[in-house]
Amino acid sequence: MANIMDRAHGTTPAADDLCLDPYDMLAHVAAKAPRALAWSRAGIADPRRWQDAARVKLAELSGYGRFGGPPQVLRREDRGTVAGLRHESLYIRVRHAHDIPVRVIRPGTAAAPPRAAVICLQGEGIGMCASWGEADSAKEAEAVQSGFDFAREAAARGLVAVCIELMGAGERRPHDGGQPGAPLRSLAVHGMLLGHSLLGQHASDVSTALNWVLGRDFGIAAGAGRIAVIGHNLGGAAGLLAAALDTRIAAVAMVDPPRRFRDAIRQRAITAEMTMPGLLRWMDLDDVLLLCAPRPVVMGPAKPGPAADAGELIAGGRPFYELFEAGSALAQAEGLAPLWGRLSALLTDPGAETGPKRP
Repeated sequence: MANIMDRAHGTTPAADDLCLDPYDMLAHVAAKAPRALAWSRAGIADPRRWQDAARVKLAELSGYGRFGGPPQVLRREDRGTVAGLRHESLYIRVRHAHDIPVRVIRPGTAAAPPRAAVICLQGEGIGMCASWGEADSAKEAEAVQSGFDFAREAAARGLVAVCIELMGAGERRPHDGGQPGAPLRSLAVHGMLLGHSLLGQHASDVSTALNWVLGRDFGIAAGAGRIAVIGHNLGGAAGLLAAALDTRIAAVAMVDPPRRFRDAIRQRAITAEMTMPGLLRWMDLDDVLLLCAPRPVVMGPAKPGPAADAGELIAGGRPFYELFEAGSALAQAEGLAPLWGRLSALLTDPGAETGPKRP
């Protein structure tokens, strides 16, 4: 009877030799994605020329845009000393209807003025307040407990921390008619209609903040080779994308970095906020990493232990880095303490790693 009903409705009973799961289809397509501008496939022999071409395409796919010149600064306020650290708040106006909350945290006392800065980015939907150890939600409290109070750690090491409120978190959570705003993933999907990936928007905001950090108003001499970015998960991916497209960033630290997108599709782990539409037609996350060469990138888990995703990215990227004689600039850290140790050493002594070389 069941077979008769199936035929009557034009369907065929499922069988072991049929592939009906759409995720299986997507994973198969992703595994065979052309990635036409990947370093291994583009057919461009010179690594610098490949980087130039890949950056243009990546900026287009991500919706990244850098707005030149020092941005307008609004509501700049000295908040005094909090738990032994100096706090300053401000808003950076990118353009109409686009303002970025920023908190700058400096060491309370120092023998010499800091000369290096770290841009701090939190993970999915977590406000920048977690970077200085405060929490307005359970997720932010968990982030602080996990050691993602990046600004406090940076200042303790004599560095200036620049905390950026990423779109969709903290003060930038969306609201609609007084009701709690749409989830971050819904926000990401809306942006895609305009060709803006959320990752690309985050990276654009980092570059805009960097315009201010490198200007006279910032207040410290943070020049070339003295500015890094650190982020957790989504914030780490945003920091990597920003560094890939903005060569003024001297180093990147990624805590719990994401896996390559083609692998994440197979594991059903892709989310809208991590998506750049059409990316796999041209490249993948491991190629984004190569755009940072020869600048240092250190990555690893928040807690000591194995980090397969970080290890795969580093192993795959090292041959390209070696073309710049900078193989050691890619490093894996087993936990936050060694990650911070390496990052602070890079900023306080930029010559500690192999500097940029032409292959």
